[in-house]
Amino acid sequence: MEKNGIKQSEISSRFDEVIEVLARVFGTSAQLLVYKTVAELYKEYSLRTGFSFGESLRDQVAQLREKVVSDLLKPKHYTSIDP
Repeated sequence: MEKNGIKQSEISSRFDEVIEVLARVFGTSAQLLVYKTVAELYKEYSLRTGFSFGESLRDQVAQLREKVVSDLLKPKHYTSIDP
């Protein structure tokens, strides 16, 4: 990703661009990588993956982002520093 100007710390905030890079590098196989990544994100936030392989993954990422922000969800592996 860094060869394409995307730092590791920016991957989540520039996910659309990451998808484009993956598509250029891996072709149609990139869709499977992105699908599995998005499905894992849904699992991490204990949400059902209510989408199928052919649906717009960008839309799914946007919906997940909105849900996390609006519901203040935490990933299941979240550890608080508060006592």
